[in-house]
Amino acid sequence: MLKNHSSIPHHNANATIPSSCDLRSVAAHITQFITDYETGNMEALTALHFSRWTMLRRIDVGPHCFRFVKEVRIAGLDCLEEVAIGKNCFSSDLTSEGDPDRRFCLTDCARVKKVKIGRWCCCDYGVCRLANLPALETLQMGELGLESSVFMNAPALELKGA
Repeated sequence: MLKNHSSIPHHNANATIPSSCDLRSVAAHITQFITDYETGNMEALTALHFSRWTMLRRIDVGPHCFRFVKEVRIAGLDCLEEVAIGKNCFSSDLTSEGDPDRRFCLTDCARVKKVKIGRWCCCDYGVCRLANLPALETLQMGELGLESSVFMNAPALELKGA
């Protein structure tokens, strides 16, 4: 059925962060950060730091989001258990050689059990750092059997203390 095909954009009815949302207006006490399709694609949005949402248990970024974000920092969130990032997120140029100043850091989140990063995410990022994630059980990047190019320009995946 075409309506469920992965190439067709789908809006997330459960999104807590609609596509037109100004992230500064999102309440600090939320427990789930769930974005809709194509959220946060403004050129002015270049950094996404989750530290202000200290009660987060789940981060679920929908597909094609945060195209111009150069730095993603998820750090010190004691309640966080799951991070899921949809396809084509945090990637501004799929043909780029990568930028060492573009970075994804997930650190010091003691309860994180599952991290899933979709196809074509962070493909022009130069750094992927995962550290101090003692409960981590599942790390999935891309989709098995499909070209994924997740962090394709990062010289190394840094996984410490997980």
